Amino acid sequence: LFLPEDWIEDEERRKEAGVPENVKFKTKPELALEMIDEAEKNDVEFGWVNADSLYGRSSSFREKLNKKDIIYMVDIPKDTKLFLAGTKALQSEIEENPKRADKLEETIDSNQKKELELRETERGKLESEVTALRVHTNKNDHPSDREEWLLIRRDKNKDETKYFLSNAPPETTLDKLVEMSSTKYWIERAIEDGKSEIGMDDYQVRKWIGWHHHMTMTMLAILLLLEMKIDLGDNCPDLTIQDVRDILQQTLPRRNVTKRRLPKTVRRKNKTEKIHQKITTQKKRK
Repeated sequence: LFLPEDWIEDEERRKEAGVPENVKFKTKPELALEMIDEAEKNDVEFGWVNADSLYGRSSSFREKLNKKDIIYMVDIPKDTKLFLAGTKALQSEIEENPKRADKLEETIDSNQKKELELRETERGKLESEVTALRVHTNKNDHPSDREEWLLIRRDKNKDETKYFLSNAPPETTLDKLVEMSSTKYWIERAIEDGKSEIGMDDYQVRKWIGWHHHMTMTMLAILLLLEMKIDLGDNCPDLTIQDVRDILQQTLPRRNVTKRRLPKTVRRKNKTEKIHQKITTQKKRK
């Protein structure tokens, strides 16, 4: 749980909320590094770390991950200053100034860009125009010692350009870099499901322990729903988290509910929803 520095320094407020004495102020990147360390200690397997630009613009966050040999793919602001790889020289001989990520994009020929399909969305396929460059980050107007990937991805459906930094190996393919950049969506989707379906952000707790209890139970509920969704996925490929929640509401009061019966419950539910949707549409037309 992130607590602002002025909150941490308010002894009266800390005591009222039951914040332990050993809790000190830490930035969000520092807390994220602790969570990653904890995951490793618990043998949680992961291929890379995704993070938004709050973490991506933290050179300390990226450096510490790199020292741990953890691959990252992090968002960065478009005004992040970078050097193209190949322009690095002794600091006393540097003549070229760093360029913003979006200005580097303007120097790329169209034949260097590739179109890829990311995933299916409610509005159809999400297609992106992508390219990747080897760069050095800016350190006091000089190139850093380490090369990284700058991935530039323009999502056509959203007419939005995103910029990413990654310490993935130099031989990493463009397709793999794009895959790494797009997986953060599913994390964000799971959190949104937690908020809309489980009540992750529906609480009025006032104490440190109460907040942690609520979030723990929420995470366990999300895990259960995700496992059920995966388990039933072959029979119900369009199954959503909301469907799983509705299944539990219908089946928990009953006895002897078989796994074979669950797909029928989902199909019946979806059929009913389509009928209601059709009726609503007709009423609007009238």
